[in-house]
Amino acid sequence: MPDGVHNIEDVFHKIGGFGRFQLFALLTIIYPEMPAAVLAMTPVFVGGIPKSWNCTEDINGSSITSQLNSKDVCSCNGTLYGGEDSIVSEWNLVCDYSWVSDFITSIQMGGMFIGALLGSQLADWIGRKQTLYLSCLLMLLGGAASSISPSPYVFAAARFLIGVNISTYMVMATIYPMEFFTPKYRSLSGTLGPWGEGVILLALLAYFFPSWRTLSWVTCLPMTLIFFTFPFMPESPRWLLQQGRVTEAKKVFDQISQWNGYEKVDNSTVEALAADLERQKKESTGQNRTAYLKIILNGKSLSKVMIFMGIWFSCSFIFYGVSFGAKSLSGDVYLNMVYVGIIDTLALPSSVLLMGWPLASTILMDSNISVPLVGIILMEMELGIPHSSTVKVILALTSRIFVDGGWTTIKCFTGESFPTSIRSSAVGICTVGVAIAGVVAPQVVFLGTMYPAAPYFIFGGFSVASAGLSFLLRETQGNPIEETEAVK
Repeated sequence: MPDGVHNIEDVFHKIGGFGRFQLFALLTIIYPEMPAAVLAMTPVFVGGIPKSWNCTEDINGSSITSQLNSKDVCSCNGTLYGGEDSIVSEWNLVCDYSWVSDFITSIQMGGMFIGALLGSQLADWIGRKQTLYLSCLLMLLGGAASSISPSPYVFAAARFLIGVNISTYMVMATIYPMEFFTPKYRSLSGTLGPWGEGVILLALLAYFFPSWRTLSWVTCLPMTLIFFTFPFMPESPRWLLQQGRVTEAKKVFDQISQWNGYEKVDNSTVEALAADLERQKKESTGQNRTAYLKIILNGKSLSKVMIFMGIWFSCSFIFYGVSFGAKSLSGDVYLNMVYVGIIDTLALPSSVLLMGWPLASTILMDSNISVPLVGIILMEMELGIPHSSTVKVILALTSRIFVDGGWTTIKCFTGESFPTSIRSSAVGICTVGVAIAGVVAPQVVFLGTMYPAAPYFIFGGFSVASAGLSFLLRETQGNPIEETEAVK
């Protein structure tokens, strides 16, 4: 290769490192996380059970109308009308069908599980840019289909489509910007994103557009803005070079150098990069398959990844449980969701700061131990101890703070606990736990409509188990990564 250029990172250094283009790419790629959060959390409002309504029943040939509330729901065998506008009131999802609303949310989360498995494969097949914008388009179409759904079946299919593409997008939000960055700035990928801002936006939209069909339409609008960036956002040059599309990769490097105000990269450098990447590609053929075998066949690695998977499951379980359960908390559901969004917005940067402290695993343990304490208090309050509804909401949201801190820490902790040869595969296995938790959490929320204390028993129990598992892990802060453990 030309002097001073040994790999693609050196090329990025020569054309500006982190300049105007990288800032544009980062903001463009993470922006859809906000409308994705809006779409993901919409079931909190469109699937809410009305607090009161009128029920018309035909008894002995006479039409009788009675006033009911959420606790009287199963005394109504007639037609619901009045109260909040939701899929529950429109399709009479009460009594024998009261499970449908939360089950549809589980279907959406099941879609996210599928998207997590297929997103990276799709990006390898058709490219990062096409996958990003395709996932945004399908999320938009899924939201539009939700708003015109004639039945719960069509609505569930639309939510599944949204779920698949939320996960596909989240995969892109991690790997796509990373492929434009030098190593110094790669940590920005996957750690920045306006998810919390999206939750706050959803609460505001739901307040001003209470009709569930109108809300489903309106929540699609923020996603449309991303398509205005399509002409300016290039494909990943790394992916283009791996596909042998050297001319197109050269054009991308030229665009980056022009935006950053640096000289263009010469053709010989780009061709040398393509040859080097092709060599690396041949050497790594079958590496992912081998990595999974290494984990399975090595007892130490297998037990460690199972421990991490359990902790990831616990964090995800409580995260989604409290989020989707906001509709069941006392007080104003709109304010509750605003509080959840604020917590998500503030918890990430604060936990990133904590990760720089020694004893990262101790912080993780404290985060997980604090959650069951809050959960136990909530559980006792639900069992009849006099309490303030405001205190209950505060404690529930406090649990989210601890979970957010623990989840952010565990992501970094997991990566540091495995050697390079199996790191990505180990993290991939852990994400399966996250997806399963997302499917189960809405059902636990539904269980709370019948047994209010049950979710707090369950969340608290998993938190205690998670805290116990974290004591089995090795501290990584300040220690070298065990690069040889999985290859013995």
